[in-house]
Amino acid sequence: MSINRVVLTGRLTKDVELRATPSGANVTSFTVAVDGYGRDQNNNPINQASFISCVAWNQSAKFLSTYCKKGSLVALGGRLQTRSYDRKDGTKAYVTEVVVDRIENLSPRDGNNDNSDNGFAINDTSDSENNQTLSYSDDDLPF
Repeated sequence: MSINRVVLTGRLTKDVELRATPSGANVTSFTVAVDGYGRDQNNNPINQASFISCVAWNQSAKFLSTYCKKGSLVALGGRLQTRSYDRKDGTKAYVTEVVVDRIENLSPRDGNNDNSDNGFAINDTSDSENNQTLSYSDDDLPF
């Protein structure tokens, strides 16, 4: 059994630009800055950010472009995907990205810091691959 599931919380690094494929599907590529922690050469704790490339399709892409902007705090779920393409110079390039199927805007809708009107989400199940059901027995669980 294998599992490919990614869950992230971070901030959008720029405004989301919605595009459409020739067949009319909505798509957007974006980057999420995720806080992380590490240590310097003197073993002192330091803050580090990871910049995670993501792609969203259909309803998720439309939701992002409509309700989220640069700096918005988002929670997202999806799967990790690696793809390749040929550059103009003939070399092969590899891209690893999160294909988002669930997105939640954790920023207040009106832009203030009052958390009483916080968060709204979309779960994009238009991709048939995401509609699979996992089956397992109690013997499969480690606890």
